[in-house]
Amino acid sequence: MGGNPLADVIRGLRNLIRLNQAYLRSSDFRRSVQPWTSAPQGVQRSTAALDPGRVGEETSKRSAMEGVNATLRAQAHRGLSESAMSLLDIVPDESVTPALNILLPELHPGRVFAGVSTALDVGNELARSLGVPVRVITLSGRIVHRHVASTERYLQERFGSGIEHVVRAGLVGLPVSENDYWLCTHWVTAHAASVASMDGVIDSSRTIYLIQDFEPGFNAWSTSFEVARDTYHRGFTPLVNSQPLAAYLSQEGIAVPTGSVFAPHLNLEALQRVSERRETNVHRLLLYGRPSKPRNMFDLAIAALRRAIAESPPGLEKFDFVSAGEYHPDIDLGRGHTLRSVGVLDWDGYLDLLAASTVVLSLQASPHPSHPPLEAAVSGARAVTNDFAGTRSGLHLNLNAVPADPESLGSALVEAIAADLVQGTGPYDGDFGGRLGAPMKDAIRNVVSLLGQK
Repeated sequence: MGGNPLADVIRGLRNLIRLNQAYLRSSDFRRSVQPWTSAPQGVQRSTAALDPGRVGEETSKRSAMEGVNATLRAQAHRGLSESAMSLLDIVPDESVTPALNILLPELHPGRVFAGVSTALDVGNELARSLGVPVRVITLSGRIVHRHVASTERYLQERFGSGIEHVVRAGLVGLPVSENDYWLCTHWVTAHAASVASMDGVIDSSRTIYLIQDFEPGFNAWSTSFEVARDTYHRGFTPLVNSQPLAAYLSQEGIAVPTGSVFAPHLNLEALQRVSERRETNVHRLLLYGRPSKPRNMFDLAIAALRRAIAESPPGLEKFDFVSAGEYHPDIDLGRGHTLRSVGVLDWDGYLDLLAASTVVLSLQASPHPSHPPLEAAVSGARAVTNDFAGTRSGLHLNLNAVPADPESLGSALVEAIAADLVQGTGPYDGDFGGRLGAPMKDAIRNVVSLLGQK
């Protein structure tokens, strides 16, 4: 970019047309326009004028106006995902300082779970390695006005006062450097980036794709499934969370460079403290799973528990059965045993319960191994989970990954219960022998070196 003067003039005129059309069509945009050069850092740009009661209506109008001047190739993707056209109206500008753009579907400070937290950690470390500032872009059009200030505060606490946050309404006419880097964190953000790269707005060779699970599987066999899977083949540089996921991606024909796989972040210090204070006179089986999340295979977990209890292993009467992750009514497991739910727990509450549990059952119907079984194994508890395409066996001595059926899972639970009654729990063991992946910083350094070769 920038090497052909005529092309630069044409591109500049095209961006000017986009900006003026957006100004004429959108009262929201006209009310929210302010001089970009004087916009304070750390302040979200374009939602101050939004009426919370009209967010859905305005989002629908805005979505229809996005990318109206895009190429036919890009236009063909309209409607294939919620944010497909959301990046087409940014304006490449050589005078703007290059930044790393972290693309998130949405961000709610009160609901920052492992995936989003990891994405922000990766973005922060990636920006440091690249020597550029961070810009966080949230692509969801569902903006709740009262949440904007808390989101800004959260980002400033996490990144510092210089963080820039841009919501979807602020993308029209947003000046970005032609040398910006882009971090996709979910398939809908990767789809938006791929559409923008088709239109020449984003450089795919400067785009990193953080892959934290096989996300096509989050959808039924459908358009969304195929669009999500297609994002893995758009020429972005992959950065993969966990070796089991990388192994599965390889089975799917998706190449992951050696060294670009990092281990999931586990709070080893906290888990060591859990191990040290685990109660030795208590026998408790903890089921971690959310009934509302199909990936957690909650019904299969209940079937496995009932199968184990039906075998009446000696000493079973000493066990207490508890569920965490999401509230549900008590469940009869048979033979006088009941599964009690403690619902959603904060981090400290979760650690307290883990310290009071000796056997943990946690299932995940996707290739990322998920945190609860890994955390249980590290803390010395006996963990049972399902294998997935042969990617989880042998990850840890305390983790038994078996086929996802009631018989296999039930038998594994019987073995874990018997071993706990005879031998008790094991010591803290945070060594995975590199089987989960490299340290995050090492994987990021490898990705940065790959970007330099493109």
